[in-house]
Amino acid sequence: MGFRFRALALLCVAISMATVPIKAFADVTAIQSITVPLTATNFGVNGAPNDPLVFNQFDPTLGTLQQVNVTMQYDFNQQISMTFANPATITVTAGNNLIALERPDTTSIFSATPPTFSETVTYGFAPGETTFPHTLNFGPQNNHVSLSPVALTSGSDLAAFTGPGTIALPLIASAVSSFSSTSGNGTGSSTTMAGATVTVQYVYSPTNAVPEPSSMILLGLGGGGLMWGRRLRRRLAQV
Repeated sequence: MGFRFRALALLCVAISMATVPIKAFADVTAIQSITVPLTATNFGVNGAPNDPLVFNQFDPTLGTLQQVNVTMQYDFNQQISMTFANPATITVTAGNNLIALERPDTTSIFSATPPTFSETVTYGFAPGETTFPHTLNFGPQNNHVSLSPVALTSGSDLAAFTGPGTIALPLIASAVSSFSSTSGNGTGSSTTMAGATVTVQYVYSPTNAVPEPSSMILLGLGGGGLMWGRRLRRRLAQV
């Protein structure tokens, strides 16, 4: 009886191993990155020049696209200059800052608003402040930011990124400069430079994938267990 019980227990273990849910195929990734160096704004907005980032689409012959992961790091640098022609208080502001990455249909993938850069200076009233014109420069104010990754999984996104060609993602950067002075003879301006690195990662299930090693081991153990179980049943039937 003890032998029969042990044999049945081992048979149950073998069958359970053969029926454990298995992830038969591993997801595969393909990665592309494009870097846009620091470029004077504005670009890509309100008719300003723009060269979109062009990525190769996912080749559907490789398998089924499951997800598109997009990451973006950007640099947003600003400088301010002001010139006094006579005693005055001058304020120069570089604001309404924007950097964004869009889909081809202009909906947003990333959108960020770098901080405003502003300087106010009073010159020409204190003793010794008699040199005119007098120019002051400030900055650059540097912003290097890594945005949180975005995972695109909707049917429309997967369809847009799949095909034999390319997909163009517009990169937008803009800023607005404002100037004020208590004297009509002063001048002021700001300069904004923006750049970014965008990475697109395709996560897909390959068409002719090879089973994972762990899956093959489990299948082998399960099959061997079932064969051994059949032999045990024959022996038990003869007892």
